[in-house]
Amino acid sequence: ASSFLKDRNVSFYLNSQLIGNSMIFKEGSKVDLVSNFTKGWNTLEINSEDCSIPTEEDKRCISIGIFNISIKPLDELNNSIIFSTGWYIPENESYWMGVKANLNIFSPSELEIPNLLVFEAKSFEEDRNVKIYLNRDQIANLTINKDFEKIFSIPLKLNKGINNVTIISDKCLRPKDLGYDNDTRCISISLRSFKILNMSEEKPVLSEVLFPQDDNVKWISKSSKIYIYSSNEKEYLLFVNITSFLKDREASFFLNSNLVGKLNVFKEGEEVYLPIKLKSGINTLEINSEDCSIPTEEDKRCISIGITNISLISLEQVKNQIIFSEGWYHKAREDDYRWATNSLQLLYISPANITVTFYFDILPVYNETTIVEFYLNGELKNIFEIARGGGWVYTLPQKINKGINYLEFKVPRGCVVIDDLLHNGDKRCVAMTLRGIKVEKNEN
Repeated sequence: ASSFLKDRNVSFYLNSQLIGNSMIFKEGSKVDLVSNFTKGWNTLEINSEDCSIPTEEDKRCISIGIFNISIKPLDELNNSIIFSTGWYIPENESYWMGVKANLNIFSPSELEIPNLLVFEAKSFEEDRNVKIYLNRDQIANLTINKDFEKIFSIPLKLNKGINNVTIISDKCLRPKDLGYDNDTRCISISLRSFKILNMSEEKPVLSEVLFPQDDNVKWISKSSKIYIYSSNEKEYLLFVNITSFLKDREASFFLNSNLVGKLNVFKEGEEVYLPIKLKSGINTLEINSEDCSIPTEEDKRCISIGITNISLISLEQVKNQIIFSEGWYHKAREDDYRWATNSLQLLYISPANITVTFYFDILPVYNETTIVEFYLNGELKNIFEIARGGGWVYTLPQKINKGINYLEFKVPRGCVVIDDLLHNGDKRCVAMTLRGIKVEKNEN
């Protein structure tokens, strides 16, 4: 539908019952209304707030014009997006909205595991804050960027029947007022590629991914969210294969608003294991980077962190195992071992409260005696003097806890860039590696 000369509020009645109110734009609108038809003839009444007379010669009083009208049964639209009100006529498969627009989603049943609303979004002329509501409850607060698109995945707990999604932007602008053309629409954000997907239990879903996507890496800007659904409370290791764009960056991880990790993410990439405890229901893991970088003048995406893989590992799967969790580079083709920076972490998953002795074969990068500090669960336990060429060292018997134990090594001297030693272009800053690890249980 289109409104004549100006935007108008229009009411729709089916058999004298109000079924919807919508702003019809003079540039054209797409409106979908959900209604129950009775057997036999049904009457749809359309009432506009006013009408306009075109000219002195043309005395018609015109309000709105209808280009197309059709009917679809809801059972053909299970978990489909229904564009309700507030949308301009789509262009190139993109839907522009003003400050407020509505979607309807019909669900044939109420599911225990939520669905995902997936879409791509870009803002007109300036970055905007956007709020999303499901059946009047706020479910997301997003930042939509003007220079690049993001792919959003928002969890939805749909009720049986019709569910209303309301999208509210902070303001809209008219292209004509900015000197672009004669486009008088007041637009805020453009959305496209809407999908409703099923969410799997304990399978992380990454949202706010930059578009276009690379084949292997999902890049994010300064922040992103990962959604995880769990049917009960449980401890996991969150495995993330992660890299930083152009330079090393610090990134913080928050699970349900609680800090669970702060990492120095290498541009060369690394594998990270973060212990997390999921609550029952939807869990939100937020990743915040200190900054982001713009690739080129043509590519305006502001990129910080890239994620290649993300998954959950049950603690039952890794009992009695040593996990290389933080500070470790990927093993290069020419490496015999995985090198680490000057601050690194291991995890030891113990099936019980026991006493053990740890043995480590430590190889520093330096060709002279090097001090290496060893910490267990945050407490300094040993200061090792490692001779040139490395060697085995061991701890005194240590009490460890059932579940996750943190083993940390620090090299106070710092790390050295491999390229400074070998002049081979390798910019990794390394301090030490572990050539071997043994854990010996002490009998009482």
